[in-house]
Amino acid sequence: MKSKITLILALVAMVVLATGTAWAGVINVDVNDVSCVSGTGQPDPSSVVYCSIQDAIDDASTGDTINVAAGTYNGSVRIDKSLTLNGAQAGVDARTRSGPESVIDGASATANYYLVDLQADNVVLDGFEVTHPQFTGSADASGILTHRYGPYFNQRITNNIIHDIGHPGRTSVDFGAFAINSGPVNGLEIDHNLMYNITHNDDSAWNNAVIVWGSGPTLAENINIHDNKMYDIDGPASPTTHWKLYDGGIFISSGSANVTIDNNEFINTGEYGISGNIATGSALTITNNTISGSTVAGIRSMEKGDTITGNTISGTATGIWVTDQVDEAPTVHCNSIAGNTVGLQNDTSFLVDATSNWWGNADGPSGSGPGTGDAVSDDVDFSSWLTSASFCVPTLTCVGFDPPMDKTVSVKKKNRVLPLKMVLVDENNIEVTDQDIVAPPVVEIDVASADPTDPPGEEFLSAGKGDDGNQFVFSGTSWDFNLSSRNFSGSGTYTITVESGDPGEYAIDPTCTATFVIQ
Repeated sequence: MKSKITLILALVAMVVLATGTAWAGVINVDVNDVSCVSGTGQPDPSSVVYCSIQDAIDDASTGDTINVAAGTYNGSVRIDKSLTLNGAQAGVDARTRSGPESVIDGASATANYYLVDLQADNVVLDGFEVTHPQFTGSADASGILTHRYGPYFNQRITNNIIHDIGHPGRTSVDFGAFAINSGPVNGLEIDHNLMYNITHNDDSAWNNAVIVWGSGPTLAENINIHDNKMYDIDGPASPTTHWKLYDGGIFISSGSANVTIDNNEFINTGEYGISGNIATGSALTITNNTISGSTVAGIRSMEKGDTITGNTISGTATGIWVTDQVDEAPTVHCNSIAGNTVGLQNDTSFLVDATSNWWGNADGPSGSGPGTGDAVSDDVDFSSWLTSASFCVPTLTCVGFDPPMDKTVSVKKKNRVLPLKMVLVDENNIEVTDQDIVAPPVVEIDVASADPTDPPGEEFLSAGKGDDGNQFVFSGTSWDFNLSSRNFSGSGTYTITVESGDPGEYAIDPTCTATFVIQ
């Protein structure tokens, strides 16, 4: 037995040497542990507790996880290998949490202007507090930088509190101050972070909670910014100052592509909540955000055909501003644009499709509109406006029934089972499962009686495969319902229609229909 174990261990060692792959380790950091070690070069990093985050990173191997206990860690951090760096609050939403934090503090008046610098592929930064209120230097102070020598791939910044990046009294600033400064990276997720007090006192520079930018032919692409909260992002300049035009919550600059901004909250983030740039390179997808207090515009569209859907915009000078640099109009649907000085300003010669929005009053928008809601400019299609603040619901498509229900079925036996199988897809043609919706779709039956004196009726099934009688059940590949014809005794033509299980959650259009005939 001993020889077999020895042989297995030798084979494992050979595989590790041949592939260059080793088991990922777990390394611990605790500045408050009296036994913590300083310096690098530990032969077994997993067997000690480090005092310094950077020392632990320097000794770590690719794929390791570093767990950092609560406490204050002064100085900057450079992550130059594929790692997961967990703070004391890893996995806990930064927007709502309380409790001890792992704090990365620059603790310097002139150095450490990039506090956390991500310089590798496959990096996760989770559960820290990042701050640097002492910095008075002129560099573009950033809480977290995702590019310096990249591009890099697959980085995630999640569950971090990022605040007071740079002293608010700084009067000489290069470019600006940023909570997250994201250069060329392919595959970046920024989620569940809290960002606030990003400011300075130089009227020639700007501030952002998040800035995304490419460099020459190297893009920042496949960026997903979701479920973050940001507030008090501002500087002293007037909106006419050149750089001040980029002040705001999220700024998507030149060289960016395939950027989604979803379900974020913006409160008093300076001139803009969300802004693009004429050279961004591709349309932005801006959905389900809540924006208030912007002094110029909640959303500034400068790209090629932005999608702006499901947002709540209030208390701004202009809810949505479509600038004259746009060469393809955005689509603006299902938003609540209410309580702004102007609802939508279109400075282009294109017609902006802004149908199905709530403008603050049931009689529609004012300005070029007929009502008393937020004003719209010329060249805005505001028709089919919503008459209440409720949003449009997503529309799903039903892909037709599988055989035999893709054709009219003649039923002679009263107890025949009719198998209904169909697929639902969303607006991006992605299949919808029972993990995506709460209320399953239901079967509705319309009866056209063979007896002309018996008017057509409509009934919901009293029995079926679903728990509530008429619900479809997701089988893993399709939505299924076994319809028993014995529930229907009258002769006639029966039309089967798939309906939403909750019209307040989603709609189905086009739907699936089928017919069967009982003779």
